[in-house]
Amino acid sequence: MDIKMASNSMDILVEGSDLQIVEGKDATVQYLKQVLSAFKGEWFLNIEFGIDYHGKVLIKDPDPNVLETIFKEAILSVPGVLEIIEFQLLVDPATREYEIDFTCSTIDGDVKFNEEI
Repeated sequence: MDIKMASNSMDILVEGSDLQIVEGKDATVQYLKQVLSAFKGEWFLNIEFGIDYHGKVLIKDPDPNVLETIFKEAILSVPGVLEIIEFQLLVDPATREYEIDFTCSTIDGDVKFNEEI
C-alpha cells in the first residue's frame, strides 16, 4: 500500500481532504515509474536512489548491454518484483530517447509496463 500519485505528473492525489491509496499491481507499477524516472543523486534523503542517467545512460554511444543491466537491476530492486519475463529497450541515438517495454512477475501477478524515458 502506498500514497497514490498522478500517473502523468507524479503529484500526490488528494480528493477532498483525503489522500488516495494505491495497492497491489497498481502500487508496483507506480513504484516502477518512480524508480525508472529517478535520476541518481536527486533525492536528498538517499543520493544512491535512482538511475545514473547523466553518467551512464544519456551519454554518446552507450553500451546496450550496460543499459540493459542498469534497467533490469532497477526493475528488480522494486519491492514485490520477482523476475523479469520479457524485456525490450528501444533507443533513439539521435534524440537519446528511450522506450522501455517489459513484463515482470510480482507477488500480485504479472505486470506489463511500457514507458518512454
